[in-house]
Amino acid sequence: MKRVLSLSLAAALFLPLLLCSGCAPLGLFRSGASPAPSQAPVLSQPTAQPIVSDNAPKPDMRYCRQQLSGAELELYLRVLDAVQNAEPTITETSFDRDTLSRMVDYVRADYPELFWLLGTDTLTTTMIGGVPTEITLTFRYSIDAADLPAATAQVEAAAQECLSGIDPAWSDYDKIKAVYDWIVRRTEYDPDANDQSLYTVLVSGRGVCAGYAKATQYLLNQLGIPCTYVTGTVRGAGHGWNLVWAEGAWYYLDPTWGDPLFSDGEQDPDYVSYNYFCVTTDVLFRTHTPDDLFPLPVCTATACNYFVRSGLLLDGYDYDAVLEILRQAVNERRDATIRFSSAQALEQADHALTGEYKLFDMLKEIDGGSGVLDTSVIHHSVDEELNIFNVYFTFR
Repeated sequence: MKRVLSLSLAAALFLPLLLCSGCAPLGLFRSGASPAPSQAPVLSQPTAQPIVSDNAPKPDMRYCRQQLSGAELELYLRVLDAVQNAEPTITETSFDRDTLSRMVDYVRADYPELFWLLGTDTLTTTMIGGVPTEITLTFRYSIDAADLPAATAQVEAAAQECLSGIDPAWSDYDKIKAVYDWIVRRTEYDPDANDQSLYTVLVSGRGVCAGYAKATQYLLNQLGIPCTYVTGTVRGAGHGWNLVWAEGAWYYLDPTWGDPLFSDGEQDPDYVSYNYFCVTTDVLFRTHTPDDLFPLPVCTATACNYFVRSGLLLDGYDYDAVLEILRQAVNERRDATIRFSSAQALEQADHALTGEYKLFDMLKEIDGGSGVLDTSVIHHSVDEELNIFNVYFTFR
């Protein structure tokens, strides 16, 4: 949806793609211009953040498994072995239904490569004299055991397309971004996809949030980066995303929301949003609510956040700082995204850029009469929850 703020200044709205359970898209951007700020803008430069030390102990690649010990760990391993071998059932006598079900969920969260395991297992309790004696877990699989080798080969071949372009010497940040970009650019969000595993995303290039997140997890695990699958809700609708370890700290990552759906119902295969790329708990929990399936860390690091790492986080509105960000984006022929550190700073920027038409001045200065840009109409959007200002260029 485009909102017109003047005769020649418009704002384009994009929506994050939601969700596995098919809830309505979440609108992130407001209409109308911000009122004039009550005080002068604060001049600033992009906030510098030191790289978090990667000397911190690296966690286990399987996040849920590291939460377990003793008998629960043994049960987890029995479930894992059964699924790896596509066994139809396992029977237990020493655990209740909730524990057995939780171990299956833990295996499912830890091993995205077990794409044949569906999320609809059946538990049957055998009673003798009114006393439960054993519980049989019946797995449901999407693929027959005989077809697993061929399907697995397809997954591995697709994964290699991504992994072959990533240098092992790259930083964690660069590896995560490469995987994230690859997933977003080659995947079409398909709410009608019945398969919520990584198989459809990697092999067919389509899927829903679970497939996006599990494919991301699988590829990052292949690169030696701990990453797990987290489920929860966004305003009441089911959703899935990732928890990822990068350069000594935990971050949240939502690849599905990196693939926005524009308000006209279209997806731009070349557009990638980084609004939820390596964010803190505080940022994520403004929109996402995780399930209580397993404990989650409090993520506070910011060094691997896209805006911090790219110099796109400003403490306040500054004409020259914004101009330089826009200039670099135009030189790279891409849209520009700027995050401000507070709601007040975003208001100041929005007022100056749209209310006072500074955005036109900046683009005319960047274009310099070359005709590279169409400066007669400028599309932009504002995300008040994350304090983000987006500019979408029209290149000639």
